[in-house]
Amino acid sequence: MTFWRRRIFGMNKIAFDIPKEEMAQSLIERSLWVSDSIFPKGFTESLYAYSLQIHEEGRTRTASVGRGLQKQRIEEIRGDHISWINNWTETPELQIYGEFLEEMRQTLGQQLLIALKRFEVHFALYPEGAFYKKHIDQHKETRHRQISCVYYLSPWKEGNGGELRIFPKEKAAFEIEPRQGRFVCFLSGELPHEVLKTYAIRSSLTGWFRDDL
Repeated sequence: MTFWRRRIFGMNKIAFDIPKEEMAQSLIERSLWVSDSIFPKGFTESLYAYSLQIHEEGRTRTASVGRGLQKQRIEEIRGDHISWINNWTETPELQIYGEFLEEMRQTLGQQLLIALKRFEVHFALYPEGAFYKKHIDQHKETRHRQISCVYYLSPWKEGNGGELRIFPKEKAAFEIEPRQGRFVCFLSGELPHEVLKTYAIRSSLTGWFRDDL
């Protein structure tokens, strides 16, 4: 069985076709699910162009580590620039992606029996030479982030770097290439990971499904 959503983008129809049982089973067994076949190429390219636009307009900021009063900018740990999405109707593409995430939130909550109440997302742009050292997506004091999602927007070829290195428990680390259009989701508290050094611009929509309001 699948769940799907059909939306209008320009003159074309977009159909999201996702095997929800496969996705849930993969998250249960591996804490990870990866797909290269969700989004049309033109849709991804439009979001990539928009990510470059907001960066050029100065609407991104250097990302921090920690939370609250403990937030710090430490370039030795991470070097990406981010822009939080507060207005999902700012572009047609963002509205479609937000609707897609809302359906995922409901589906994952039902399949995994997790009370997923909302999601948060930002554009993440890694300039050449940037990286993000090994970390986990849940803060020590609060563990409200339950599922992490990354949608890769920028073109990628071998040698560009920026791979997502995953550190599973009691297994060897492995890397996921940030190929344009690839969608990755994983259990936020289960998989430490890092972003390897980039040798070209690496842009994504990165977000989390949370169990708080």
